[in-house]
Amino acid sequence: MEIHDRHRLERHARRVEDLRLWRNAREHRIEEWNFVAGAGEPRMVRLGDFWPKIETPVFLSAEVEIPEGWGGVPVELELWLGGEGFVRLSNGVTGGLNPFHRAFPVVEQARAGDRIVIEAEVVSKGLWGSHVAEPRIERAALVVPETGVRALLRDLAAISAACEELDGHDAVPRLLDAVDAAFAALAADWPSESGAAVARYLRGYEYPAGD
Repeated sequence: MEIHDRHRLERHARRVEDLRLWRNAREHRIEEWNFVAGAGEPRMVRLGDFWPKIETPVFLSAEVEIPEGWGGVPVELELWLGGEGFVRLSNGVTGGLNPFHRAFPVVEQARAGDRIVIEAEVVSKGLWGSHVAEPRIERAALVVPETGVRALLRDLAAISAACEELDGHDAVPRLLDAVDAAFAALAADWPSESGAAVARYLRGYEYPAGD
């Protein structure tokens, strides 16, 4: 790949991370959690707190209400609780929690006021079994997906992956031109210099992937 195209691809990667901040139309943070390590007593912890004690596993639970104004929209749960584990929701949804799976469907058409109980069994492990030295409740929120943004993110990720694989192929500059056009259609400076994007970072999007 020519150096100019390599720089374009790297610039697009930064823009995609900016765009990722807008993947949700609405967000409701889940602040309070019950924490149990081993056979110990439950302790109250809050979003952003480090685990009071590291055991294998720990148990975390919370209850959250679908906010007013969310009636009729799809709702998901985004979590990163300090490590890998298994999540159960009171509506029957279950699934593994790991660095590649941190979002769970809650309901296709929400009803404001409905309550969801979240239970998770978690070990302080990350990618490929790596140890998480200071696990904490990093991400916990009900969200309403911004479907158009998510679709664009998938397309851009696919194009970027194709460029990496094709490397020096003649198609790469044309694919990068298509990405340029997509961002140009959004905004001239999308959105690295946007005050709104900075505000989203400050409101708790510092760890959109649980880094």
